[in-house]
Amino acid sequence: MKQLEGVESVSGINHLPLAGDVWGLPFQIEGRPAPAPGETPNAAPRNVYDQDMTTAWRCDGDGSGQKLTIDLAGSTKIGEVGLIPGYAKTDARSGVDRYAENDRLTRVRWVFDDGTTVEQTLDPSPQNRAMQSIRIPVTKAARVVVEIVDVKRGPRDTIAVSELRIGQTAS
Repeated sequence: MKQLEGVESVSGINHLPLAGDVWGLPFQIEGRPAPAPGETPNAAPRNVYDQDMTTAWRCDGDGSGQKLTIDLAGSTKIGEVGLIPGYAKTDARSGVDRYAENDRLTRVRWVFDDGTTVEQTLDPSPQNRAMQSIRIPVTKAARVVVEIVDVKRGPRDTIAVSELRIGQTAS
C-alpha cells in the first residue's frame, strides 16, 4: 500500500440547519458559520490531508452526522483506509494535550462511490495518537465519504480528525 496521490479536494459536511458557506478555498463546509473577513480557518477539511499531525478538521459538538468527502483525481483501487481519531496536538504555549481534551472518534463509516460501505472501530485512548488503519476489500472509487458514527466524550465539546489516509493498491 502507498499513500494515495492525486487527491483533488476534501470537504466537510454537517447536518446543522444553518446556511452553507465557501471560504474561498477548494474545500467547502456546509452548515458552519463563515469565518470573519481576513480570518484564516484553522479547522478546514484540507487539514486532514496535509501530513501535519498538529492541524485538524474539527467542529463543535460530538460530530454526530458529520461527514468528510474526499474527491480523488479519478477512479482508484483502494485497499486500506485510516485516520487519527482526534486532535493529535499538544498546545505549544499552554502545554495542554488537545488529544485528551477533545472528544475522540470510536467508530466511523467509510462510504465509497461504488456502493461499498465499511465501518471502522477506533481506539479512543488518549495515549493512542497513531494512525488507525484497516485493510478493506479492494474497491474502486473516485469519491470517499467518512461519516462520524460514535465518539468518546472528552472534557471539551469538540471533535476532530488530525489526519486521514487512503491506501492505493497496485494496479
